[in-house]
Amino acid sequence: MGLRLPVTLGVALLALGCAQRDGEHGATGHVPQPATVFRAPLLRSERDSVCRALPQGDDCEQAVERFLLSQARLPVRRRGPDLLIRATSGRLVVLHDSIVDGPATVVHLYAGYVAPLRAHLVRLGYYEGGGWELVNAASGARMPVAGPPTPSPDSSHFVAISSDLVSQFDPTGIEVWRATPDSAIAESWLNLEASDWGPTSATWIGNDSIRITTEVLDAGTEEVTPGSPVMVVRAKDGWKLLGPPR
Repeated sequence: MGLRLPVTLGVALLALGCAQRDGEHGATGHVPQPATVFRAPLLRSERDSVCRALPQGDDCEQAVERFLLSQARLPVRRRGPDLLIRATSGRLVVLHDSIVDGPATVVHLYAGYVAPLRAHLVRLGYYEGGGWELVNAASGARMPVAGPPTPSPDSSHFVAISSDLVSQFDPTGIEVWRATPDSAIAESWLNLEASDWGPTSATWIGNDSIRITTEVLDAGTEEVTPGSPVMVVRAKDGWKLLGPPR
C-alpha cells in the first residue's frame, strides 16, 4: 500500500529541517561523503523500535529518516523542505518537498542506503498513495521503482514489487532491473493492475529465478487473503511470470 501523508505534514517537515541549520552544509549545501552504510529499508523490528516511543500524532516515516541520518556519516542531509544527497561525482541531488492542498503534494523521506546496489532509497508520499525512488550514489541518477529493491545474489539485478488491490492509488506489479555502476536499466515490468492478485514479497532463487508470495482480492467482499506463490524466471527473451496464483 502507498504512503498517504496529510497536508499538515509540511509543518512537521519544516520543523525537522530547522533542527539542522543551513550552516551545517555551508552556502553551497555541501554534505559529507559516506563513512558508514545502512541496509534499506529497516527491518520490521528496527522500524518498530524507532517508532514505538513516538508521541501520538508523530509520523513514523519522519522518525525513520531522523534515525538513519543521525546514525551514520552519510552524504545525505535534511534542510527544511529539501532532502540533499551528494553523489561521489560531486553532483548534489536536491529533492524538494511540495506541500499543497491537492494532487501536487510530494514529500521525500530518506529510507536508507542499499549497499549491494550502491544507491540511496527514498520514499515518496503523495496526496493519495506513494512511491519509491533510488538515487545512484556515484552519479546521482534518479530511478523511480515500484518498491524497495531486493538485489540478486550477485547484485547484477534487483526486483521491486508493489500491490494496492483495494484503493488502487499505487501500481500493482513486479519489475526487474539490471544494475549498472552509475544507474539501472529496467528490463521487465509485469503489470498486474488488471488482475485480482498482487505481489507481497520477493526472494531470489539463484540469479535467474525469483519466488513471489502473493495476495488475492475477492472482488465481491474486497477482502484480501494470501495466495499461492508464483515464480518469475529469466528466459532467452526476457523475464517471464509463471502463474497466476491458485
